[in-house]
Amino acid sequence: MGANNLRRSPLQVPTNSAEFLRTFVFDRAPTIDDWRNFKISDLWIQRNPSGTPPYGYFVLVDKPNQTGIWIDLGGTTEGDIQLISGDSGDAVKPDSSGNVNILGGSGITTAGTGDTLTLTSSFSSLSWSIDTTSPINVSVNEGHLSNDAGQIIYNLPSTSLLGEGFAFFDQGGNGFQIQCQAGQTIRLGNQITSSGGTITSTSIGDVIWMVCAVDDTEFLGYSVQGNLTFA
Repeated sequence: MGANNLRRSPLQVPTNSAEFLRTFVFDRAPTIDDWRNFKISDLWIQRNPSGTPPYGYFVLVDKPNQTGIWIDLGGTTEGDIQLISGDSGDAVKPDSSGNVNILGGSGITTAGTGDTLTLTSSFSSLSWSIDTTSPINVSVNEGHLSNDAGQIIYNLPSTSLLGEGFAFFDQGGNGFQIQCQAGQTIRLGNQITSSGGTITSTSIGDVIWMVCAVDDTEFLGYSVQGNLTFA
């Protein structure tokens, strides 16, 4: 859409200014792609007749590396973001370019494309089931609560990747046994199963959370309740 130069008045010229401020009117807000043919201090008016308020105002403050940096002087919608607050720490305000950095922490990455910021977690969530049959062939990233009339045998998958997890709970009191595949082991502290060995619960409420530490072959227990038997 082309730009419309508004009629200028002396009120648009700052003291000792060498030239008039340039003003443009569009039916949308500016983006970082709006830099060509614009000068620093250009005023962009967003016309939004059906909005409240009907006009928004932006000024170009910089255009480094063919990127337009526009400051919103009063948006076309209510509730423009001034601060961003997290679970802890201080509220964060935009810098002089109107930017707020959102950075990943442990296990979290962020990536921006166009108008979208994507947050990705490397931690896997578990899908849960209450089990009343045996044996069960376990898949990665599953949580199981054993509640059968007898002991439930859980066969670990033959393939799994670093970071993929499992959880096992003795809900009904009849126990569970985790069966490794050939060549697999489970370690908890200084306890470790034999290759292709087992871990067996001993009473109701026994729990073990596990994570794959070496693709396909080695698992580490990192949270345990009760007394488990390693074999």
